Formats: sequence, C-alpha cells, structure tokens
Amino acid sequence: MKYPIGIQTFEEIIEEGYVYIDKTKSIYKLIDEGKFYFLSRPRRFGKSLLLSTIKAVFEGKKELFKGLFIENKIEWKKYPVVHLSLNSYSNKEIDMREALKGQLDSIAGFYKIQLNRSDLGGRFAELLQQLSQHGKVVLLIDKYDKPLISFLDDMETFEKNRNILKEFYGVIKDSDPYLKFVLITGVSRFARVSVFSDLNNLSDISLESDYCDICGYSEADIHHYFTPRIAEIAKEMNISTEELFEKVRKKYDGYNFYGEPKMYNPWSVLNFLAKRKLDNYWFATGTPTFLTKFADHFQVSSEGVTADKTELGILRFDENGMNALLYQTGYLTIDEEIDDALFTLRHPNEEVSESFTRFLLAEFANLSTGNVRHIALNVRNALKMKDKDKFIAALNPIFANIPSQIFNKDKEAYYHSVVHLVFMMLRYNIQSEVNTKVGRIDSVISAWNEVWIFEFKLNSSAEVAYNQIVSHNYAEQYQNSGREIYGVGVNFNSETKKITEVKMEKLS
Repeated sequence: MKYPIGIQTFEEIIEEGYVYIDKTKSIYKLIDEGKFYFLSRPRRFGKSLLLSTIKAVFEGKKELFKGLFIENKIEWKKYPVVHLSLNSYSNKEIDMREALKGQLDSIAGFYKIQLNRSDLGGRFAELLQQLSQHGKVVLLIDKYDKPLISFLDDMETFEKNRNILKEFYGVIKDSDPYLKFVLITGVSRFARVSVFSDLNNLSDISLESDYCDICGYSEADIHHYFTPRIAEIAKEMNISTEELFEKVRKKYDGYNFYGEPKMYNPWSVLNFLAKRKLDNYWFATGTPTFLTKFADHFQVSSEGVTADKTELGILRFDENGMNALLYQTGYLTIDEEIDDALFTLRHPNEEVSESFTRFLLAEFANLSTGNVRHIALNVRNALKMKDKDKFIAALNPIFANIPSQIFNKDKEAYYHSVVHLVFMMLRYNIQSEVNTKVGRIDSVISAWNEVWIFEFKLNSSAEVAYNQIVSHNYAEQYQNSGREIYGVGVNFNSETKKITEVKMEKLS
C-alpha cells in the first residue's frame, strides 16, 4: 500500500494508486444541501486534498471516483472551477495584490479569457462573470488565512494583508448569480478582523457535527484501511495488533470538532505507517511564529482549560485570546461540553501534548528541545532515586537560561509553572492548585505507584514549604490510595534564579 505523504492532489492519489480515505459522502452532502461554505481545520489535516477532490467532482471526472460513495449519486457535469491557494503568501517580500492578480490571470489564460480590469476586486469579479458564460462557477479557496496567520508577529504587514483580502473576498457575495458552489478553508476563523464582513452568507461548518469527519481519519477508517499494515508493524515491535492500535490511538487520535467520531491527525498516521515508528510528526512540520511570540501567555494544564463557545470563533492577539488561538490551530481540542455556553479544552493526544510542552520549555529556558528532554530525564531520575541534590542540579539549568525579558522573579507561580511543564513533558499525572479543606496544594504528581506532594516558596525556605504540607495535612486525601506518599518543599531564590533548597521526606 502506498501512502500519500504530502500529496494533496486527488487525481494523482487515484491515478498513482495511493490509499484514499473516501470523503465523498460529506462532499455529496455539501453539494446537495448548500452553496456557500467555510471550513476551519488545523494544518496538515487534509483541507487541500478535500478541495482538490471537490474540484475533480465539478470538473466531471467520474472515472476517478470508481467505487467511491459519490460515483452514482450525482449527475456528472463539467463546471468552470476557480481554485486558489494562498499557501505561498507567507513571505513579507511578496506583493500579495500582484500575486493574487497573477493567479487570476493564470486561470483566465487556462479558460482563454481576456481580463481588462486593473484593480484586484474588479479583476476577480470580471473573471467570475466571464467564466459563468460557460456555466456557473465553482470557487475553491485554500488557506485563505495564510497571509494573516504568518504575520501575527508583524501587525503592519498583517493589517496590509487584511485590507487586501477584505477587498478580494468582498467580491464573492455580489457574484452570487455567477456561482454554483463556494468553499473557503483555513486554519483560523478571523471573526474579529472583518475579512469576511461583506461575505455574511458563508455557512461555517467548522463546528457542525454533520461534518466533524470531513477531514482526518476516524477510528473506523484506521481499522478499515490500515489493519494489515498495523499488524505488520506490531509484529516487528513484538506486541499484539490490539496493543499497537491503542498506542496509535493515544498518540494521534483525539481531535474533536464538536461531534463523533473524534479524528486522527492524517499527517501523523501516514508518516507512522510509512516510517514504522511512533514519533511526533505533526509538530515537527513547522512551528508557527505566534507560538514563539505568545509563549509566555500560554496557560498549559493537564486538567484542561475552559472556554466560552463563542470564543472559539473569535481571534484576539492577547493573553485572553490564547485558548481560541490554540484551539483553532490544533494545539487544543474540545474535551467535553460543560453546559450550553462552555467547553473544556485539552491537548488532543500525546503527540501534541509532548511536543507542545517541550516547545514551551525550550522557549522559556532558551535551550534546544533536545537539551530540555535531557534535563527532564535527569529530573525524573533524581525523583525516582529520592535524591534532592540531584533534583536541584537537574532543574536549575532551566532557570539559569530563562531570558531576562520573560523572567518573572517576583512571582512564585512562575517558578511553579516551569516545574509543572517539566513533569508534564515526562507524562506524569500532575495536578496543580489542588483544593483541600484547609488550602490548595501547589502540585500533586503520581508516578511509580507513589504520590508526590509539592509546595513551592519564593525567597523563603524548603523547611517552611515542607512544614506547610505537614501542618495542613495535605496527604490526608491520598492515604487510602495504597501508594507511598512523599512531601517535597522547594524554595526558589529570585536573585540567583535558582532552587536553593529542597526538603524531601516520606509522609506515609
């Protein structure tokens, strides 16, 4: 079986014999029930392939759809198709207005149409109007937001591009008489930046349960298409097929687009199948610049974060908008619906959780991700050995390298957060700010059938921190767990940027 890693053209996948997960049932529903659509999905999730498949449908290429759901469901007719991709518009030196004109001219040349208008909006409207003389036009726009999300750290370019896109997309609504079908895709939903303010007839299917599986792979897809390959890899790994299915599920599944089933990341699954190794593939394809820019605003917690449903469609460039930004770009996903207004969001799977946490630590500590991983393993070994001196020696290099512009020497919670990230990266069960009858525990870690209760102090002493654990009887709620319980008091010194003392004792 051939795996289409990086291949986004439906025609090539079919003609060259690559595996194709049939999405034409969802495509048929789109075509049958509506006309103007918008879809948001994380990068590397199959949006470009979806548009390429729709393009082939409207070009009447029935021979490519043999055996697929849509084969005998529609009347196969050929329509003029305008298929635009803004993927390459992430370079500041590109004149986006001229680049868009170039794409329009290329399409006009293909259909042997002469365009006379010089302005971008007028040229786009002219193309749609002239093409409609050959049949109503299908308009497909891929990565509509690439010229925006690439410049979250350069608001001057962002605003310039936003104004150009607003002018460009504003043509679509008035072109309704010439259009057969419209689908615009992207990573983000820029509800607050007025890109689509004139295009208010778009149906946003990003959080519609009927289309939750339009991109990505479901559990059923994985079993139906890939069982022989997974069984083969499981044999190489000397584990059962069922065990490997479970590992793959934990590693790559978990994306929830407000419906069942939850979806696997297709990029990661295909790379795993081809390379026969459970690795972190999606994060490695590129770290968006906004992650670096806003790293010190992210609130990462193994317990998840809450978000108002309306927030998920609103992008704000401040710490209050981080949950929506992380959700839209795939670093968080819906975990559960609390009520009609609230969601809980979490990292979708182990791949994202591990990679994201390692990235944040590397950003905080000004270290490579490889060095961060090495430091974290030293922390694990020190804790397992109950060696407080090695624990101090393992953690201090992280604090020593934190750049001064983001280092907050006055907040105990800052030090606490960095340690929390270390334990998250080690995939321990960690809870922070745990409520008790008399106060809140800073952190509780479960590992090796042991419970570790941490209290952090700033410019005080490890003794004071440890005594708080004892005097408040923080261990009480864990005493019937059958596990050994340890108390760990940690003191940070804000001037030296170091852990100065640790008191580590068995409580029961």
